[in-house]
Amino acid sequence: MNPFEDLHGVTEELTAIRCLLVTDDPATIRDELADHPVQDIADLLERLDLPSRVRVFSALEQERADEVFSYLEPDAVAELTSELPEDQVRHLLAALDPDDRAALFLALPSALGARLRGLLSREDADELARLLDFPEDSVGRRMNPDVVVVRAGWTVAKALDHIRSFEEREDAVTVVHVVDARGVLQDALRLRHFVFAEPQTLVRDIMQEQPCVRIRADADQEEAVRMIRHYDLLSLPVVNEHEVLLGLVSIDDVMDMAEEEYTEDFHKLGSVGAVPGGMRDATMGLLFRQRVGSLLVLVLMSAGTVFAMSHFEETLASALALMFFLPLLIDSSGNAGSQAATLMVRALATGDVEARDWLRLLGRELLVASMLGAVMALGAATLAWWRSPEVLWIVAVTMFLTVITGGLLGILLPTLLSRCRLDPATASVPLITSLADVSGVVIYFSIASVWLG
Repeated sequence: MNPFEDLHGVTEELTAIRCLLVTDDPATIRDELADHPVQDIADLLERLDLPSRVRVFSALEQERADEVFSYLEPDAVAELTSELPEDQVRHLLAALDPDDRAALFLALPSALGARLRGLLSREDADELARLLDFPEDSVGRRMNPDVVVVRAGWTVAKALDHIRSFEEREDAVTVVHVVDARGVLQDALRLRHFVFAEPQTLVRDIMQEQPCVRIRADADQEEAVRMIRHYDLLSLPVVNEHEVLLGLVSIDDVMDMAEEEYTEDFHKLGSVGAVPGGMRDATMGLLFRQRVGSLLVLVLMSAGTVFAMSHFEETLASALALMFFLPLLIDSSGNAGSQAATLMVRALATGDVEARDWLRLLGRELLVASMLGAVMALGAATLAWWRSPEVLWIVAVTMFLTVITGGLLGILLPTLLSRCRLDPATASVPLITSLADVSGVVIYFSIASVWLG
C-alpha cells in the first residue's frame, strides 16, 4: 500500500499538504516532503489539483524535482509543463534518462510533444529521434543508450577510474560492458568482477569464456522480459545486426515492460482495448470507445447461435424441455473453452510452451476435457433426471461433447494465432465463448434431432 494512503483511500499527506498550501510557505512544504520517496511524491502530486501541484512541485529542490518529474504520468506532465517556466521545463527534460524521455514523448499528445521537443538540445533531440525510429513495442525504444563501456586491453585499475567518472549515474554501473574498437559487444561483467580483481589485471583476463546474453534492438520487448527472467540478469545488452552495442534495458525497465505486456494480454482476453493512464483517470467516453467495437462484433458472432437454433425449430417444438437445459449446456462449453484459452495464452506469453507443441497439448487437453466432460455430464444428467427424464441422455451426451469442444477450441485458437505470428491473446475469452456457444447449439440440437427422430 502506498505510504500516503490509508485503508479508506483518503491520503493523510494530501490533507496535510493542502493545509500547508494555505500558509504559502515553500520551505515548509519542502521540509514536509523531505523524508518521502520521490515515487510517493509523484503519486501525491497526481492527486492534487493543477494549481496546488505546481506550487508543491515548485517548492522542491531542483534535484528532487528532477527525480519526481521522471515518475509522473504523461497526463500530469502535460499539465505541469504548461504551467512551469520554459527554462525549468527545458532543464527537467534534459535531466531525464534517454529511455524515460522517449517513453514520455511516445505518450504525449503530438502537439505537446512537438512543442517540448523544441526545448531539447540538439544532442538530446537526435538521440530521441534514434530511439523513436525503432519499431513500436521493440526493445530499441525502451533501451537506455547511456552505457558504461571498457576495452578488453585495459587494466582493471584503468577501467575502475573510467567507471568512477559515472558516479552521478549509479544505476548505469551495475553492469560494465566490454567492447572492441568498433563497438562490438564482447562481454557484460558485473561490477564485482572489477572490485575483487587485482588492479593490474587486464580486463580480458576477467572476461567470461561463454558469450554474454544479448538481444537485438528490433526484437519485441516481450522477448526482453523472458530473457531477463530466464537468465536472472540485472540488465540486458542491446545490439544491432552487426553486434554493435547500442544500449541496455535494466531490470526496472523490464518490470515496466512486463506490466504493460500483462495488462495488454488481460485486456485482449476480455476483448477490451487499452486504457491509457489507467482506470482511475479514464473518461466515460474512452471506456465506451474501447469496449463498444468488440461488443458489436461479439453480438454479430452471437447471432450465429440464433441462426443455428432457427434450423432446429421443429426439434425444439417437439420437446420444449430441451430449452430448459440450453443455457446450462452452452455456458458450460464456453466456460471450459475460456479456461483452456486462459491457460494456453498465458503459457505462450511466458514461453512455457511454443506453438510447435500444439499436437501434444491438444492430445492432453482432449483427455482432460473428456474427464471434465464426464463429471459435468453426470451432474447434468442428475438435473435432467429430476426435471425432464425424457431428455436425460440428450443432455448428458451433449454436455460431454460440448465441454470437449470448448476445451479444444481454447487450445487450438491461440495456437493457430501464434503460428500465424499473431498475438495469441487476441483469442479472447468472449470470442472463445461465442464460438463455443454456436458449436454447443449445433451439437445439442443435432443430437436431439437424431435421438427424437
